[in-house]
Amino acid sequence: MPRRDTASWNTILAGFGQNDNVEQMEWIFHEMPQWNLVSWNAKLAAYAANGYLEETRWVFDSMPETDLFSWNTLLSAFAQGGSLQRARSIFDTMPERDLVSWTALITEFAKSGHLVQSRALFDEIPERNLVCWNAMISGYCQNGSLSQAQALFDEMPQRDLVSWTAMIAAYGENGHLSKAKEMFDRMPHKGLVPWITMLSSHAHSGDLSTARVMFESMPHHNLVAWNVIISAHAQAGHLQQTRKLFAAMPQRNLVSWNAMLLACSQHADSPRESRAVFDGMPQHDLVSWNAMLGAYSRLGHVEDARCLFDSMRRRERLDLVSLNVMLAAYTQRGHISEALLLFNGMAQQDIHSWTNILA
Repeated sequence: MPRRDTASWNTILAGFGQNDNVEQMEWIFHEMPQWNLVSWNAKLAAYAANGYLEETRWVFDSMPETDLFSWNTLLSAFAQGGSLQRARSIFDTMPERDLVSWTALITEFAKSGHLVQSRALFDEIPERNLVCWNAMISGYCQNGSLSQAQALFDEMPQRDLVSWTAMIAAYGENGHLSKAKEMFDRMPHKGLVPWITMLSSHAHSGDLSTARVMFESMPHHNLVAWNVIISAHAQAGHLQQTRKLFAAMPQRNLVSWNAMLLACSQHADSPRESRAVFDGMPQHDLVSWNAMLGAYSRLGHVEDARCLFDSMRRRERLDLVSLNVMLAAYTQRGHISEALLLFNGMAQQDIHSWTNILA
């Protein structure tokens, strides 16, 4: 094997760090014949990416030299880790800053709801790029401060897909569908993401007729768009339409299958259709198991529910939803002793548990 130079070692080191293998990264680091700034930065980035804040600080303090990348890595680690005051302290002691430094702090303050501090930082930036503007607008949108978001959006010297989509999503999620549509219509260039954002807004509001018009107006559909429209019909109880959409899908994933299964489990007259969908699924998650359990429970098939529940227990696939569904199956059919036994054995109960046992 040819002798490795420092650049080769650094490539290996960074690879292990990026793959969440900190222990192996440390071993590689100590096997290296020599280190340079790139080596130290790779080690620092590995600890930061894995959320080891104190270790990140220790590595930074151990470095014989640092650069702006080192400082930004340390800053982002503490900001993204929720230690905002320490992040601010790091920011204030940085020998130099760039837009990455400013944006990291603006973004995390905004995500945590500290909009005053976030805006103060935004106003202090010596020069701004589109990323900074979008970070501040997204912060306002995520916190429901739509008037501030709109005012800042109107001030932007230029906008991109992120800017427009953030505003459309914010209006849609807060029930302002006419404003969302107004923003959507103003967009100079519409990609697939804004279409799906509008589709989701109408679907989640229960406006299926407009959602269907949006879906049919889209220039093309991807799997996400199909899943939004089928899930909306499933949740609304439109079983026949859900069947048609499911059959028309050019491809499906677990979300698609679960939407079809949930529609059957909640609205079909027999558990047979739910079972056929469940058995035809290429894979299951906890949502799938709970939906099938719910189909048996809703229609009073207690023994089938119990068999599936026992299978879920053996597979360690139970959660509080599973327990509550089985509890409902027992209480609705008068199996009081089994219900009490299950209830008393639950590690935790919620309002649904108590409602079922007291029914």
